[in-house]
Amino acid sequence: MAAPRARTVQAGRAREARGLLRRKARPGAGAPCPACGRGRLVRRSLRDGRPFLGCTRFPRCRFFAWAPREAGR
Repeated sequence: MAAPRARTVQAGRAREARGLLRRKARPGAGAPCPACGRGRLVRRSLRDGRPFLGCTRFPRCRFFAWAPREAGR
């Protein structure tokens, strides 16, 4: 069983991580999601580097579209 202080630190880290995720998703958010209408489309990339557009409400909304290719690539 974890000590009371350890649980408090872990809870604080979880709150901090949730805040970082929220802040990270908002800059650069574009058009409204066509599937759910509540989220915004953001550019992300797969492990192999291929870019795609996804909804900021993932995993609740599973909208996915391949991102348009950038000029010169």
